[in-house]
Amino acid sequence: MEDNLMHQHRVEIQIIILKAQIIILSNSQMYGVDFSLTLFQKKNNQNEKYKQQILNL
Repeated sequence: MEDNLMHQHRVEIQIIILKAQIIILSNSQMYGVDFSLTLFQKKNNQNEKYKQQILNL
C-alpha cells in the first residue's frame, strides 16, 4: 500500500516537472529567452512585462 502511494506521489511530481518544462520551453521560444533555473523567477517577472508589451502592440 505504501509503495503504491510513493509511486503515485513520484508520478505527480514528474507531471509537475514536465508541466514546468513545457511552460519554460514555450516561453523561451515565444520570447527568444534562454531560461536557466537561477534566473527563472527574474524571467517570470519579465514575462509579465513582455506579455503586457505584446498586448499593447
